[in-house]
Amino acid sequence: MTKTNRLLSILTLLLACSLFTATSRAGEYGALAVGISLGYPAQVSAGYALDHETPWDADKLALERCNNAGPAKCRIVSAFSGRGECGFISIGKGYPRQGGVGWGMGTTPRVALANCRLRVPLCEVPIGGCIQDARE
Repeated sequence: MTKTNRLLSILTLLLACSLFTATSRAGEYGALAVGISLGYPAQVSAGYALDHETPWDADKLALERCNNAGPAKCRIVSAFSGRGECGFISIGKGYPRQGGVGWGMGTTPRVALANCRLRVPLCEVPIGGCIQDARE
């Protein structure tokens, strides 16, 4: 193998490695969505998205997941960005005289659950998570 061919091989390998690294990085945007249907019985649904390249991509997936989870028309209730930022949402049911359904959000599962329980007594395990280190 000539020096020129060896140099080209090395450059090709370096380019391939840099492309792989660039495409395997996590994004830095996340979103939470929730929707409430006030029919009888009232229903609530939620969705989340993490590690997206743009805030619009995060919003789109959170809304899609929320709308697929129930009949309610969902909206974004939280958007977050940056390494280590977190978002969790818990949905729940209660008694008809209390409105029937509710939700709560927070930066940890515990906070989301506590905020949900301020509105309704029977809350589900929170969904969501934290933005990963995009430089890993």
